[in-house]
Amino acid sequence: MSSVTKSAIQVLIIDDHALVRQGILRLLTEEWPRCVFLECGDAQEARRLLEQRDWDFVLLDQRLKGAEGLSLVPHARKPARILLVTAHSSQEMMRRAKELGCGGFVTKDESPSEFLDAVRAVVAGRSHFPHLLEDVASVVISSREIEIRDALLEGKAPYQIAQELGISYGSVQTYKKRLFKKLGATSMLDFLRKAVGTA
Repeated sequence: MSSVTKSAIQVLIIDDHALVRQGILRLLTEEWPRCVFLECGDAQEARRLLEQRDWDFVLLDQRLKGAEGLSLVPHARKPARILLVTAHSSQEMMRRAKELGCGGFVTKDESPSEFLDAVRAVVAGRSHFPHLLEDVASVVISSREIEIRDALLEGKAPYQIAQELGISYGSVQTYKKRLFKKLGATSMLDFLRKAVGTA
């Protein structure tokens, strides 16, 4: 365990669901038992707290009642210490978060260990945007690959895509492999995240 994880830090958790806040709090308390935690479920109160104190770490939910999390980032004294969390990711949202100065981005379907890795990175002052394509425009895909990509994004199975496009199942798999390679995807979930940015 690094010296960062051993030291006392001030943490602000902004999420409008009490159950979610408690679950996150439980995870973080195991990692930083000596730290001071404050929960907030209201966007207006969150804005006041962000302007009031130099938080060492802020977990900010993108979807709050009456506001989006990113709208609060400009009010933070230390935006680089903010980890934005959301149920649905997109290249555009990740890029906006990075441009606003957020320290990192994580989705709610990440495993507890992946989530904690993201938290540790931001607390240590490192940027955490592992799924952000730096230059989506540089990814060149053919018209057939675009058809395959769009069908996969719609949740269609390879055999269904083959029938609809009038090509073999093997061809669909070949195009799918090419797309994975071009996007640097290591899993179907990773592919779906990255493919959204090329659509």
